[in-house]
Amino acid sequence: MKQYRIAVLPGDGIGPEIMDEAKKVLGVVAERTGVQFDMEEGFIGGAAYDRFGTPLPDPVMEMAAASDAVLLGAVGGPKWEPLDYSLRPERGLLGLRSGLGLYANLRPVVVFEDLIDASSLRMSPNMFVVTITSNWTGFRMSCIAQLSTYMCWSSTSG
Repeated sequence: MKQYRIAVLPGDGIGPEIMDEAKKVLGVVAERTGVQFDMEEGFIGGAAYDRFGTPLPDPVMEMAAASDAVLLGAVGGPKWEPLDYSLRPERGLLGLRSGLGLYANLRPVVVFEDLIDASSLRMSPNMFVVTITSNWTGFRMSCIAQLSTYMCWSSTSG
């Protein structure tokens, strides 16, 4: 039986609720495939700051580094906006990405038919958008695809 160690970091706001549902999905996947997921939870972001005074405690970084995957909820919220930049919840996410050598961020976008006219892009329901952002180079690329055609554009900042 294949076995995977997953660091579960619910984070802030809706993150814990999302993680509860994600763990249920992984439970179904495990039942149907025979794969075993060993999940260990940790604190990140504002929840970690409230408990430990830092948005990314060292034991959580160590747990993530020793895992096969990290399941991350949401970080941040109005409660922590007054904090110094170095202590804000987002610093936990950035520290995690940096510590694990993860440089890119994939953000798929779903186009809802009722909102098509709200976009400056002329989209249709059978299109999708993926934005790829690099943490270190300031590179950003977005791709819009429809069936077998696509277009991409990129920019750099900094």
